[in-house]
Amino acid sequence: MVKSMPISTLRDSVIGVDAAYYLEGPAKEPLVSALGGSPLALETSIVRELKDWEAVGIRPHFVFDGLDDGINDNPFGPSVVSARSNATAFETYDSDEAEQAIELFRTSGTPTPTALSSFLKKLLHNHGIPFTVAPYSALAQLAYFEKHPSHFVDAIYGSSELFLYGVDKIITKFKLSYQPFIDSKLGNARQISQFVPEQSEFQRIDRRACLEELGRIPSGLFIDALLLAGSKALGQFPAFKGKSYTIRDVVHLLASYGRSVVNLCNQYPEDEQVPRATYLNYLDQFKRALTGIRHHVVITVEGDIEALDKEIAPSDLHYCVGQRLPEELNMYLSRGLVQPRVLNWLASGTILMLAPYEGGDSQVYQNLIQVQLEPIKKQALSLLADSVHRYYQRKEITTKYWFDLTSETKFNIKDLLPSPKSSISAWNVQEDALLDRLHAMGVRPPGMYDVQSLTIIARDPPTFPLAVCPSQSEVCGTLGSLEQR
Repeated sequence: MVKSMPISTLRDSVIGVDAAYYLEGPAKEPLVSALGGSPLALETSIVRELKDWEAVGIRPHFVFDGLDDGINDNPFGPSVVSARSNATAFETYDSDEAEQAIELFRTSGTPTPTALSSFLKKLLHNHGIPFTVAPYSALAQLAYFEKHPSHFVDAIYGSSELFLYGVDKIITKFKLSYQPFIDSKLGNARQISQFVPEQSEFQRIDRRACLEELGRIPSGLFIDALLLAGSKALGQFPAFKGKSYTIRDVVHLLASYGRSVVNLCNQYPEDEQVPRATYLNYLDQFKRALTGIRHHVVITVEGDIEALDKEIAPSDLHYCVGQRLPEELNMYLSRGLVQPRVLNWLASGTILMLAPYEGGDSQVYQNLIQVQLEPIKKQALSLLADSVHRYYQRKEITTKYWFDLTSETKFNIKDLLPSPKSSISAWNVQEDALLDRLHAMGVRPPGMYDVQSLTIIARDPPTFPLAVCPSQSEVCGTLGSLEQR
């Protein structure tokens, strides 16, 4: 099902890149979880690949995930497992078993794409590479870009989950070839690796080939099987947890129950570990996930936030995708001006404090997270809620911590008095004064990225999709107010 092709095939093409999928490659270094921070060679690796793509005429456009839209029953699970694995690795290292410790650090996890997204956005900005932050799923936004009559992207680089959104062909891997080269400039001979476009290729998978390989199954059965196998949109079928299986196994299982997920969840044998109620709950989640995929929310060419096939979308689509935020906020999100973290807190009504790699077992650290930083989180939410609909200004927020899964804290935004909005209402900082002060402080890119983006938006409101199709003249309607300020 995987086909290799020469990279020259993509010359003069715009490639939509799923940023989260892209970051899974260069972020894998063995000691990242031990040292913390970003991988040491991450920036060098990314910049080199971007230059190599440019050398063969590939123009990438990165798309980042926005607000959370998937169904996750165990949000703390991965971070807790990684923290425990990391603790085991440190114990092994303290026992003078260096090689085993390095292997444990390697498998204990890497920084999540969410943790590295700000780093990548600033890097792309500094190198003039366009990117967009989707309202919710980057996969849905990429599918919209490809299917639009103007064909904003010629191909998509991402995971097989793009098949859920109707994408027919997906680039899954770039295999760039290099050869040793002796650089003798300035009299210092050194061996470096040189990019060889003629020997480089990429791998892609075709939806039709997958359907053929799986027994010429219909597209609907294929999508159901992909969801049951587990994805960002929905976790795996309960009976699959802890077991090894392939997509072919899922298709065969589904076929044995009349190709019906309803029949599967109602009739699959239950046991003490997985009672019938678990399968029925999963069926409800499956329906919500499938509805969210069919009517996924994207940012359109005109800058509007819309659900696809909105004429037939259910009235309670927010239960399947998420709460809707103002158009202007979504514009800031799409440009990377605001990060989705606090927006997620407000939209979902839940703050999830995940375990750090170190484990966070010390009482001092837990007190920092639970007590000392709590006023700052409340202040951020209050500032945001003051500028949006009254529904959010009276919303109850629940905070959950990885170290105490049985308890949670709650507060209502309307009770956060006095509001910090009054203390900043008189702020009036001129652009020139701000930039001069930042330069005097020695702040340089990427530190000035957010400030530069704000001033650019105020002077030159963007068209959509950003920098993909320069000929588009439509401007986001919500920017009119910004031009008059």
